[in-house]
Amino acid sequence: MFRMIATIKTLTFPSLSWLKVCVCLLIVATASSTSAASAHEGEKKTEKVDSSRLDLQTPKKLENVTIVEKLGKTLPAKELFFRQSSSGPALSFDTFVQPSLPTLLTLNYFQCTALCSLQLNALVDGLKKLDYLPGRDFNLVTVSFDTRNSPELAQVKQENYLKSLGREGAGWKFLVGEQKYIDALTESVGFQYRYDKESDQFAHSAAIFFLSPDFKISRYLYGLQYPPRDLKFALLDASKGKLGSTLEKLILRCFHYDELAGKYTPIAMNSMRLAGIFFSILLLVLVFVLFRREKALHREEYAQ
Repeated sequence: MFRMIATIKTLTFPSLSWLKVCVCLLIVATASSTSAASAHEGEKKTEKVDSSRLDLQTPKKLENVTIVEKLGKTLPAKELFFRQSSSGPALSFDTFVQPSLPTLLTLNYFQCTALCSLQLNALVDGLKKLDYLPGRDFNLVTVSFDTRNSPELAQVKQENYLKSLGREGAGWKFLVGEQKYIDALTESVGFQYRYDKESDQFAHSAAIFFLSPDFKISRYLYGLQYPPRDLKFALLDASKGKLGSTLEKLILRCFHYDELAGKYTPIAMNSMRLAGIFFSILLLVLVFVLFRREKALHREEYAQ
């Protein structure tokens, strides 16, 4: 940009003609961003999902193990008691987190040989590339929904996953608790699971949950892939403005969570608006530089 300004400084323009050009460009940039965004909005409103093409059949073992989203619901954090170690009494959920930070919550059980391990390993992969550090910038908590899991096993899992994460200063709490508190927590976030006696395993879905500092559910991310961008945006959403730079917050306004795609996708309207604002600022800077240049030339002519 500075090279462009330096080049423009060497040019001469008829009186006020450069100003007219810049004003026209400013109008065009603003109008283009608005019209393009409006066009996209019109297209977006016509998008429909053909439900007849969806496969609605669910395997027997996965019946009643879905996730019922409860966005905006507040977890009763002071009424849910869990343990991190075998020594001492169980503590309320809110004592395991920093109250000013958003919380990333996962529900797993520690003897799971398939889905839980895949999910937590996928989360580790995403966290390795994330700008934010768990335990410093946000709370990271995993709660077992299997009452057979002991605090000792929770400690082992915590150490193993922190080692796998490999980020200095990171914090990750692994908790266990009684059935009544597990039921209250899973019901609060809409997480359903079912014990399968034949395999001695639990059938459940893969999802992670994002909580605001006041424990309101703000976002669900599904599946076995957690890209750093999606993790960052979900944490920014959950932080209620307490996390992220001004630029990151502006970028977040250009994305929304697409429930069908299961990830954050660009919003054309906000992206075009942001681009329009950027070019408008650039043009205003050019106008200012050219105005100062012309004023200086007039002074030189007057001095001569």
